[in-house]
Amino acid sequence: MSSAPSLPGNGFFAFSQADRFILKEAGLCIYNSSHPYYERVVYDYELVFVTEGLLSVRENDEEINLERNQGYIFFPKSIRSKGSMDVSYGTAYFWLHFSKEQNVQQESFDDKVIPRFSSPCDPARLVTLLKWYIHDYIEGIADEDYHNTLFHLILQEFSHVDNAGKPESQNNIVSMAYQYIMSNFSKNISVSDIARSVQCTPNYLTRMFKEYYGKTTIQFLNSVKIEYAKHLLTTTTLPIKIIAIRSGFSSDLHFRKIFKQLEGCNPRSYQYSLSRIRIDPK
Repeated sequence: MSSAPSLPGNGFFAFSQADRFILKEAGLCIYNSSHPYYERVVYDYELVFVTEGLLSVRENDEEINLERNQGYIFFPKSIRSKGSMDVSYGTAYFWLHFSKEQNVQQESFDDKVIPRFSSPCDPARLVTLLKWYIHDYIEGIADEDYHNTLFHLILQEFSHVDNAGKPESQNNIVSMAYQYIMSNFSKNISVSDIARSVQCTPNYLTRMFKEYYGKTTIQFLNSVKIEYAKHLLTTTTLPIKIIAIRSGFSSDLHFRKIFKQLEGCNPRSYQYSLSRIRIDPK
């Protein structure tokens, strides 16, 4: 059975069309023999996309295996502290370091949550966009507005998951449910709503999610909501009650409970800890 899009590690990256990204180093690595990649600290986000071969990466205690036309977004030091890499024979991959500007916005109604792991439906277009940026980087072209727009296009192509070549009915159900969740999680949907959208029972859908993602349907849904809430906590000054509603929770009490379960702290403590990191990056 072919698998649905997998979500290793902390599976989501949240951003807004209003966010401004700072693009940094970038390149294309090509290896014709096994190549060890030693532990290091990564201070920026890093987008990696494999065009040939297999790339095995260890992020903290989790191994991430990327095949041809698969990519992954690594988080900066606050989440990813170290890693090691073994590159198989004949492997090629693009890499791009980036960060977000630390501007807090009051309102943003076009926020997105995308999987950190992806098999884009049009890898050739993604490669073209990556080549455009690498060309500019090598040539020393510094057009921040253009590069910010270009990176939003890169994220857009990166997040278009490829479901082709997966004819199994079970996989189609999970893939359609996944798309429904990503489009509607902020509307306080239930497992029954999701199951109804793909014409199956809630129990059957939960069994499928457990098999494909290692999580129940409600656990998967809550992880998407919390990742989005974390994005709002770090990019806006909205009250907790509003963040709870915009993240798809029926009440701020329920939001606080789920946030504590998944993150080990309450939303305000999480927000405060990040504000201290910005003041003192050490």
